[in-house]
Amino acid sequence: MPRDDQFEQSRVQVTMAVTDCLHRYARAVDRCDWDSVRACYHDNAFDHHGAYRGGVDGLIEDMKVRHAQLDSSVHFITNVLVDLPDPGVALVESYCLCYLRRREQEASGMQQLTTVKCRYLDKFTPDAVGRWRIASRMVVFDELCVDEIRDSRPPAATRSERDRKDPLWVFLDRGADWNSADYAAGSKRQ
Repeated sequence: MPRDDQFEQSRVQVTMAVTDCLHRYARAVDRCDWDSVRACYHDNAFDHHGAYRGGVDGLIEDMKVRHAQLDSSVHFITNVLVDLPDPGVALVESYCLCYLRRREQEASGMQQLTTVKCRYLDKFTPDAVGRWRIASRMVVFDELCVDEIRDSRPPAATRSERDRKDPLWVFLDRGADWNSADYAAGSKRQ
């Protein structure tokens, strides 16, 4: 295989691995799965995440405080562009759109919905076993909007949860068939 084809194949593989890590990060934040957030970073990673600047353990503590106020968090990560200045470094720009809904605070049923448009500028490097993880990150903010909303989900709708009660975990743990008694039994567990 010519050298250019090898580089392109490597670039595609790194892009897939980096994109997978970014998507796992988004799911981990949205489900408050802090161990999985940590797994997306190297132990000595640095994150410049708005008001927070520091290591991954401090970032997670900061996220726990901020996300304790939320009953819904959805991160969409797109437009992942990877540059490979050398074989062990990926410089990655990705777009992130976040919808963050605060817990209901008053009898009116009104909630705050924060919409964040931002980009992640990440340096990824492989760990000791070859998994691409975040070595450093800067979050660049484009826009932050806060609106008052009323959640209009029908009562019978399957509810998203920010912990192990979310239907995702039944699906992953048990491979549930959504039409089966297996799902009904699994969805009631804590």
